[in-house]
Amino acid sequence: MSPRPLNERLKIELDFIRSQLTEATEALTTADLDWAPTIDMKSYRKILIEIGVTEIISLRLMRNGTLTDWDIAWGDIEKAGVDAPSLMTALADIRSETIAYLAAAGDNAVIERITIPEQWAFAFGGTAEVEREELIREIARHEYYHVGQIVTYRWAQGHSPYTPG
Repeated sequence: MSPRPLNERLKIELDFIRSQLTEATEALTTADLDWAPTIDMKSYRKILIEIGVTEIISLRLMRNGTLTDWDIAWGDIEKAGVDAPSLMTALADIRSETIAYLAAAGDNAVIERITIPEQWAFAFGGTAEVEREELIREIARHEYYHVGQIVTYRWAQGHSPYTPG
Protein backbone atom coordinates (compact mmCIF):
# COMPACT_ATOMS: atom_id res chain seq x y z
CA MET A 1 0.00 0.00 0.00
CA SER A 2 1.43 3.38 -0.98
CA PRO A 3 1.44 6.29 1.47
CA ARG A 4 -1.20 8.97 1.22
CA PRO A 5 -0.02 12.15 -0.48
CA LEU A 6 1.51 14.69 1.88
CA ASN A 7 -0.84 17.47 0.83
CA GLU A 8 -3.81 15.22 1.66
CA ARG A 9 -2.41 14.46 5.13
CA LEU A 10 -1.82 18.17 5.78
CA LYS A 11 -5.40 18.95 4.73
CA ILE A 12 -6.74 16.33 7.14
CA GLU A 13 -4.74 17.91 9.98
CA LEU A 14 -5.98 21.41 9.13
CA ASP A 15 -9.58 20.20 8.84
CA PHE A 16 -9.48 18.43 12.20
CA ILE A 17 -8.04 21.42 14.04
CA ARG A 18 -10.55 23.77 12.41
CA SER A 19 -13.39 21.50 13.54
CA GLN A 20 -12.06 21.82 17.08
CA LEU A 21 -11.92 25.62 16.77
CA THR A 22 -15.46 25.71 15.40
CA GLU A 23 -16.74 23.59 18.27
CA ALA A 24 -14.93 25.75 20.84
CA THR A 25 -16.36 29.00 19.43
CA GLU A 26 -19.85 28.02 18.33
CA ALA A 27 -21.54 29.39 21.47
CA LEU A 28 -19.64 32.71 21.52
CA THR A 29 -21.87 35.75 21.45
CA THR A 30 -20.92 39.17 20.14
CA ALA A 31 -20.70 40.31 23.77
CA ASP A 32 -18.22 37.48 24.50
CA LEU A 33 -15.81 38.50 21.74
CA ASP A 34 -14.07 41.23 23.69
CA TRP A 35 -13.80 39.26 26.94
CA ALA A 36 -10.40 38.17 28.24
CA PRO A 37 -9.54 36.70 31.66
CA THR A 38 -7.33 39.69 32.50
CA ILE A 39 -6.56 43.06 30.95
CA ASP A 40 -3.17 41.87 29.66
CA MET A 41 -4.54 38.80 27.87
CA LYS A 42 -6.00 38.62 24.36
CA SER A 43 -9.75 38.66 23.88
CA TYR A 44 -11.54 35.99 21.85
CA ARG A 45 -11.74 38.49 19.00
CA LYS A 46 -7.98 39.10 19.03
CA ILE A 47 -7.24 35.37 19.21
CA LEU A 48 -9.46 34.63 16.21
CA ILE A 49 -8.01 37.51 14.20
CA GLU A 50 -4.47 36.36 15.03
CA ILE A 51 -5.28 32.85 13.79
CA GLY A 52 -6.37 34.32 10.45
CA VAL A 53 -3.46 36.74 10.16
CA THR A 54 -0.91 34.01 10.82
CA GLU A 55 -2.48 31.78 8.19
CA ILE A 56 -2.82 34.41 5.47
CA ILE A 57 0.74 35.66 5.96
CA SER A 58 2.10 32.10 5.82
CA LEU A 59 -0.04 31.22 2.82
CA ARG A 60 1.07 34.24 0.80
CA LEU A 61 4.70 33.56 1.65
CA MET A 62 4.33 29.96 0.44
CA ARG A 63 2.29 30.83 -2.60
CA ASN A 64 4.20 33.77 -4.04
CA GLY A 65 7.13 34.57 -1.76
CA THR A 66 5.75 37.86 -0.48
CA LEU A 67 5.50 38.86 3.15
CA THR A 68 2.18 40.52 3.92
CA ASP A 69 2.22 43.31 6.49
CA TRP A 70 0.79 42.06 9.81
CA ASP A 71 -1.18 45.25 10.50
CA ILE A 72 -2.77 45.30 7.05
CA ALA A 73 -3.83 41.65 7.31
CA TRP A 74 -5.12 42.30 10.84
CA GLY A 75 -7.20 45.26 9.66
CA ASP A 76 -8.69 43.28 6.77
CA ILE A 77 -9.84 40.45 9.03
CA GLU A 78 -10.98 42.81 11.77
CA LYS A 79 -13.23 44.66 9.30
CA ALA A 80 -14.70 41.40 8.04
CA GLY A 81 -15.41 40.03 11.50
CA VAL A 82 -17.88 42.15 13.41
CA ASP A 83 -19.29 39.15 15.32
CA ALA A 84 -18.27 35.55 15.98
CA PRO A 85 -20.01 34.07 12.90
CA SER A 86 -18.47 36.63 10.54
CA LEU A 87 -15.02 36.11 12.08
CA MET A 88 -15.37 32.37 11.57
CA THR A 89 -16.50 33.01 7.98
CA ALA A 90 -13.39 35.15 7.40
CA LEU A 91 -11.24 32.33 8.81
CA ALA A 92 -13.08 29.81 6.61
CA ASP A 93 -12.37 31.92 3.53
CA ILE A 94 -8.66 32.01 4.37
CA ARG A 95 -8.66 28.27 5.04
CA SER A 96 -10.31 27.67 1.66
CA GLU A 97 -7.40 29.50 0.04
CA THR A 98 -4.93 27.34 1.97
CA ILE A 99 -6.69 24.10 0.99
CA ALA A 100 -6.86 25.22 -2.66
CA TYR A 101 -3.14 25.97 -2.54
CA LEU A 102 -2.40 22.51 -1.12
CA ALA A 103 -4.55 20.80 -3.73
CA ALA A 104 -2.90 22.67 -6.59
CA ALA A 105 0.66 22.49 -5.26
CA GLY A 106 1.04 18.75 -4.95
CA ASP A 107 3.68 17.01 -2.87
CA ASN A 108 6.73 18.23 -4.81
CA ALA A 109 5.89 21.90 -4.28
CA VAL A 110 4.96 21.31 -0.63
CA ILE A 111 8.40 19.85 0.14
CA GLU A 112 10.26 22.56 -1.78
CA ARG A 113 12.32 24.85 0.47
CA ILE A 114 11.63 28.57 0.66
CA THR A 115 13.28 31.43 2.48
CA ILE A 116 11.45 32.68 5.56
CA PRO A 117 11.78 36.00 7.36
CA GLU A 118 14.71 36.11 9.79
CA GLN A 119 12.38 36.82 12.70
CA TRP A 120 10.56 33.50 12.06
CA ALA A 121 13.70 31.33 12.16
CA PHE A 122 13.43 30.67 15.92
CA ALA A 123 10.25 28.63 15.31
CA PHE A 124 12.03 26.44 12.77
CA GLY A 125 15.26 25.51 14.53
CA GLY A 126 17.05 28.72 13.61
CA THR A 127 17.12 28.05 9.87
CA ALA A 128 16.34 30.65 7.22
CA GLU A 129 14.93 28.09 4.78
CA VAL A 130 12.12 25.61 5.38
CA GLU A 131 9.92 23.32 3.34
CA ARG A 132 6.52 24.82 2.60
CA GLU A 133 5.12 21.88 4.54
CA GLU A 134 6.62 23.35 7.72
CA LEU A 135 4.63 26.56 7.26
CA ILE A 136 1.43 24.51 6.91
CA ARG A 137 2.33 22.63 10.08
CA GLU A 138 3.02 25.94 11.85
CA ILE A 139 -0.43 27.19 10.82
CA ALA A 140 -1.87 24.03 12.39
CA ARG A 141 0.22 24.24 15.59
CA HIS A 142 -0.59 27.90 16.05
CA GLU A 143 -4.32 27.36 15.60
CA TYR A 144 -4.37 24.35 17.93
CA TYR A 145 -2.57 26.33 20.62
CA HIS A 146 -5.32 28.93 20.43
CA VAL A 147 -8.06 26.27 20.48
CA GLY A 148 -6.71 25.24 23.88
CA GLN A 149 -6.63 28.87 24.96
CA ILE A 150 -10.25 29.40 23.92
CA VAL A 151 -11.40 26.23 25.69
CA THR A 152 -9.62 27.44 28.84
CA TYR A 153 -11.27 30.87 28.55
CA ARG A 154 -14.69 29.26 28.13
CA TRP A 155 -14.07 27.06 31.13
CA ALA A 156 -13.06 30.11 33.19
CA GLN A 157 -16.41 31.62 32.27
CA GLY A 158 -18.23 28.52 33.52
CA HIS A 159 -18.81 26.79 30.18
CA SER A 160 -17.72 23.16 30.51
CA PRO A 161 -16.71 21.53 27.23
CA TYR A 162 -18.28 18.33 28.57
CA THR A 163 -21.74 19.80 28.99
CA PRO A 164 -23.79 20.28 25.81
CA GLY A 165 -25.24 23.73 25.19
